[in-house]
Amino acid sequence: MSVFTLLLLNGFVNAQGGGGMNPEMMKQRLKEELKFSDAKIDSITAIQMEFSTKNRQLRNDNLNDDQRKEKMETYNAQRNLRLKAVLSEDEMKKVDAYFENMRKMRQQRQGGK
Repeated sequence: MSVFTLLLLNGFVNAQGGGGMNPEMMKQRLKEELKFSDAKIDSITAIQMEFSTKNRQLRNDNLNDDQRKEKMETYNAQRNLRLKAVLSEDEMKKVDAYFENMRKMRQQRQGGK
């Protein structure tokens, strides 16, 4: 599972659960900071929203930690395949760096968790 996947997931799940950025704000920031086209940003966001919903539902499933982790890894692999169909290798690197920075900022706001 890539850092990109974990961070993207965390960012969108937080956005959907309150206290985070909503998808429209995320789209705007991705576009401004990464300089991707509207079509590319829309594709990334749609893929992420699909899989963040699946991963969020895992919290409500009656699964043990190992089962939940396995299912999440499966979802993340599927999401990565879909994203790789949309992004070039260089674009994936840009997105990885962007979400790594977002993760660090989120940790600082949360007291270094």
